[in-house]
Amino acid sequence: MERQVRRWRLDGKVDAFEIISTSEAGVLHCHPSFNIGAMIEGAASVTSGSMTHVQAPGAVVTLNAYQPHASAWSAAVNRYFVLHIDPAFWETRLQPELGADGQFAQPVCRDGLVFHYLLGLRDQLHKDPTSVSSDDIDLLLKLCRGRGLIRDHVDEEDPSLTPMNGADFRELFSEGDDMQEGQPRISNLAEQVGMSRYQFSRLCSQTAGMQPRRLRLQLMVARAQKAINEGQDLASASLHAGFSDQSHMNREFRRTIGMTPREYQSAGRG
Repeated sequence: MERQVRRWRLDGKVDAFEIISTSEAGVLHCHPSFNIGAMIEGAASVTSGSMTHVQAPGAVVTLNAYQPHASAWSAAVNRYFVLHIDPAFWETRLQPELGADGQFAQPVCRDGLVFHYLLGLRDQLHKDPTSVSSDDIDLLLKLCRGRGLIRDHVDEEDPSLTPMNGADFRELFSEGDDMQEGQPRISNLAEQVGMSRYQFSRLCSQTAGMQPRRLRLQLMVARAQKAINEGQDLASASLHAGFSDQSHMNREFRRTIGMTPREYQSAGRG
């Protein structure tokens, strides 16, 4: 059985995915969104940092924007429903209570109320996608806040110990419209911040959770997603994101999102 992915886009702010997959090895990646999902069937695990968390049926999976992780599926059939929440929407809805610091507290937990709320959203999307809106996601975030799945503050790094943090690296890679592939780009960035390539790569891995090339590709996929959501054709989205050709965009897109750019584009129109 090939991996099956169905996508719904809610008010241009939230992507909902239902994924049905056979066993798959985990690949380190990240998303430019806050993700909350429900493990419906099968068995899986998510590795984030140095910890591996088991995802049994009934588990709720929560990942913060750009949090590096690898999800592995181990059963013959695995079914998972997940929401990708735009950071701007997340911040706006949590701003009154938490300011800009609200974050998911842990990658995997068991919470029956949140799990069944997610299942209800999935069922409603299957029945009538137009009946689900960002207001339903707002209620979900309030439920998560009340259940302790969202924490109040992010632990701030000591700037004297770490001259750059993960957000700094993402901003550095996102500057301008010249996110082109190739080794010289990383060397230029290292030189820009006064580091050797080795120092730059090491610090990026420590603070952003992945090597510079992998982080850059993740940000390029995010740019391609945004371009597709804005109505650009795939060739334009590939060029806008900085890929040298569409075939490489296809590979990285599928590796990160679980579907090809064309499938993602078609699902967004449905």
